[in-house]
Amino acid sequence: MRSYERTCQKVEERQSIAPLVAGHKKEVQTIISDGIALVWESYKLDPYVQKLAEGVLNLQEKVDDLMAIEERIDVEVRALETCAYKRETFRAILDQIQKYVDQLNLQSYTNLQMWVHNLDKRVGEKLTGRLVAGMKAWHAALANYSSETDREDETTELGTGFFKPGGEPNIPSQIHDVVIVN
Repeated sequence: MRSYERTCQKVEERQSIAPLVAGHKKEVQTIISDGIALVWESYKLDPYVQKLAEGVLNLQEKVDDLMAIEERIDVEVRALETCAYKRETFRAILDQIQKYVDQLNLQSYTNLQMWVHNLDKRVGEKLTGRLVAGMKAWHAALANYSSETDREDETTELGTGFFKPGGEPNIPSQIHDVVIVN
């Protein structure tokens, strides 16, 4: 029962995973309610204890796996804010998030659709922020406007390099000679 309580405490500390493990938690609660009527002298006690232990262990494993996967997803979602402003980079991050979601789907977590909907909102907010920053960067580049204070505020340090949320649009100057021939 202590393992069950610790597992429930983990879920309470990280409410975002509660809907995903609700089905497994309900299974354990059903097993517990089935055992309430048993007495110590009952011949059914040993199989019941085994079944309860298996249910709690399954719940504990699911919660631990889910917490690890959700942490990896959180890292990827946060990376959307600071990664290089390139299609390939965004695609790689989104593909990795999708792999994690597919893994959760294969492990039959309950309420996954609702959880994915919330994840989609978070990813959408991050990408919208980057798109707005990109539009501002392109506007500044097209207007030949650059301010050193804006550059400092919009630069994110990532490891050894610097990446601007809106990227660094580079529009090379071009000279065109117009020759009128009669």
